[in-house]
Amino acid sequence: MCILGLNTGQEQDMNDLMKIRDELSQERDKLLNEITQLRRDVDEGSLKQNDLERKIREANEEVVTLQEKINQAKTENMREAKKRVSEYLFLFND
Repeated sequence: MCILGLNTGQEQDMNDLMKIRDELSQERDKLLNEITQLRRDVDEGSLKQNDLERKIREANEEVVTLQEKINQAKTENMREAKKRVSEYLFLFND
């Protein structure tokens, strides 16, 4: 049975082309879904990266703060040690 005045060979070619079109449409839809998922993954990865970079900055700031406290404590300990040595020497020089 011929449709649209096509002969059997043309009708078969048209059916084959329609099948190929449908397969390509399915493949396109599959790829679009994959692209959408990959974009979500990239967005999620970017958010995680930003969060980790923020945590690294905060940790580095904490390290600097702690280093400053250590240096202050060392300076104070040195002052106290010098003071004790001076007092010790004063006591034994009298």
